[in-house]
Amino acid sequence: MTPKTMKLLADEGITSVRQLAIASVDDVSKIQGISDNKARQVIYAAREQLGMCEFVAVDQIQENYEWFTTGSENVDDLMDGGITTGRITELFGGFKSGKTNTVNTLCVTVQLPKDEGGLDGDAIYIDTEGTFSKPKVARIARRFGLDPGKILSRIHLAKVYSADHQLQMIEQCERIVSKYPVKLIIVDSLMALLRNEYVGIGCLAPRQAKLNKIIHHLSRIAESKNIAVVLTNQVVTKFLGQIAVEDAVGGNIVAHGCHFRYRLKAKGASFNETLERSITVVDSVDLAPGTTTFFITEAGIADDEKVAYKIKDVSPYELKPGNGSTGNAAPATPAARGTKAKAAVPAKKSPAQATLDLDEYSDADLAAAISDAGNASPRAPADDEIPDVPKEAVRDCDMKS
Repeated sequence: MTPKTMKLLADEGITSVRQLAIASVDDVSKIQGISDNKARQVIYAAREQLGMCEFVAVDQIQENYEWFTTGSENVDDLMDGGITTGRITELFGGFKSGKTNTVNTLCVTVQLPKDEGGLDGDAIYIDTEGTFSKPKVARIARRFGLDPGKILSRIHLAKVYSADHQLQMIEQCERIVSKYPVKLIIVDSLMALLRNEYVGIGCLAPRQAKLNKIIHHLSRIAESKNIAVVLTNQVVTKFLGQIAVEDAVGGNIVAHGCHFRYRLKAKGASFNETLERSITVVDSVDLAPGTTTFFITEAGIADDEKVAYKIKDVSPYELKPGNGSTGNAAPATPAARGTKAKAAVPAKKSPAQATLDLDEYSDADLAAAISDAGNASPRAPADDEIPDVPKEAVRDCDMKS
């Protein structure tokens, strides 16, 4: 491979032999300066170098998956260790089921040291609904005894506004991964923009095609870089006879593309009745079916609704404008040295209030008001102060004079 070809690949985020080996010829050939034959040649060579063109005995395969905590021991036990790298995990559920609260917690727990259940890695957060909360992440960091400023500096956020923008930023993830020690990619949520732009049965085919491309790209990043990918997903109500059930949006494309699928659900008749939530294993490559509970709190998900902060002091990222201030009023400026402050002059009253109540004012106030009135220079009356006089009256005055 020539240095020019290597530079062209690196500019597109392909910086390792494994990334090149799992890439498709069509994707590489779209890079300007690389032909179809050249793309096929370098990809086949990369696969030969990694031994991907041979069958290997399963007992000789070495898996390098890693796990990190979710912040809840109950959920960790259900997931057999927490969130795993190298695979895609989907969290779907109705509103207020705890999806965003969970992924906000993961942004912090992935940065924990390995001896505390983390991976000491950065996080990428692709926000399609504008639900990322900096104050909440800061509180989660204090809960685990981490510096909120340092935690926030290791979260790379991208707010996206269309399906094309979403796909573009997912493609940009490969470049960020090559610069920073990223261990987690979050897309919150996967289908929000696609549901908005592709409406109706006539748009189903192009929507699913773009969705398939998104999931395939994320799967390739997860496997080639050994990064955990977590997707949140919305639900749709399906009627099975007289029974209404909720299922994840995206159909078979999402169902087949995700390695782990978990359903989150609020408990109680009302969504605000309790902070307790349930999580159920819907599909998994190696987990048994099961359900457990957790609580959503002001500092992420936990096994108890009462939060115990390791760092008690509130960080600046949690303060709203004006918090902690003594007031927004401007301080009074003292009178200049050697000058005497003027007394307040009584406000001008309307004709209906022309009778002055002398008991309302002190002698000093009245003296100052009289003095100011005597020193005031005469002024011409304003137009609205001149009374309207009939022309006949003006004419009679002129004749008498």
